[in-house]
Amino acid sequence: MDKFNLKMIANPYLLKHNQKKKDNTQIERENNDLLYQFLDYKYKSLYINPELYYDIINLIDEEIKDYEINLIVEEIINGSINIVIRENN
Repeated sequence: MDKFNLKMIANPYLLKHNQKKKDNTQIERENNDLLYQFLDYKYKSLYINPELYYDIINLIDEEIKDYEINLIVEEIINGSINIVIRENN
């Protein structure tokens, strides 16, 4: 075994240190590629032009934002209801 491998066994943190970190742009690009592959697989007989593809991404983003807002509103309402119930008992 060479010195490098011995260092890795002695200090596995070096593995993490040697890995390149992905930036948000690269991660987003990879996720978009996955979405494109999924759409391409699901709708094999259709050509999905880039404009439609980006419209789909925007629709997904809007749906997720709406979902997050609904969760927050629901949490606030449930918390308020619980406070009122505790105060009236």
